[in-house]
Amino acid sequence: MKIKTCPICGKEFPCYADEDGRTCWCESFPKINIDDALDCLCPDCLADKVIEQGYSQNEISTLHKETIGVSMKILVVYYSLDGNTKYLAECIAESVGADVLRLMPVKDIKNNKMKYFFGGKQASLRTKPELQSFDVDIIEYDLIIIGTPVWAFTMAPAVRSFLNKVELKDKKIGLFSCHRGGRGKAITHMKELLDGNEILSTTNFQEPIKGEQDKKEQICSWAQNLIETVKSQ
Repeated sequence: MKIKTCPICGKEFPCYADEDGRTCWCESFPKINIDDALDCLCPDCLADKVIEQGYSQNEISTLHKETIGVSMKILVVYYSLDGNTKYLAECIAESVGADVLRLMPVKDIKNNKMKYFFGGKQASLRTKPELQSFDVDIIEYDLIIIGTPVWAFTMAPAVRSFLNKVELKDKKIGLFSCHRGGRGKAITHMKELLDGNEILSTTNFQEPIKGEQDKKEQICSWAQNLIETVKSQ
């Protein structure tokens, strides 16, 4: 997959034209003449060009709906200490062409044998550590997928900081967690802090780095189903 920039509107979108075994989304549109200098167009601009060349709005509307997951702006937000949540987040981003925001506390706990004690203590006390600044306008995104490891049966403190810091309202949300033991109430607690948004789907994985291929297929399938849910609304 390549991320291209539409030469007309400047919007970024994924292109699968050179990916083996996969048909690019643009193949579903009628073949039309486009100035070679324009290269690939995003779904919105391609639909406009198709209509300009004689196709009706009704003919194109169904095809355009099928590309909603392409034109949609998607963000994956996550915190990871030992790599499990990072692995899932990167799989999702690659699968759906999403941007990624990794949450980084200004003073994070060390990834050593004491991490469970200090991390669990912070999580139990519902600590909200200061996060490193990030240059991402959350409001611009149509779908936000948030991931956390489970610490002391709840979300990681950095994720709690994010959900308290950023005012999310009327957003479509997907939530995922990963854990070594029980899943706890991490997802439930995240939902409580996301009141006023639409939680489309949630999932969880136990130590996802083990047996990577199987877990990658599962998380990518879940992410694709999120897109299908939005398309069906």
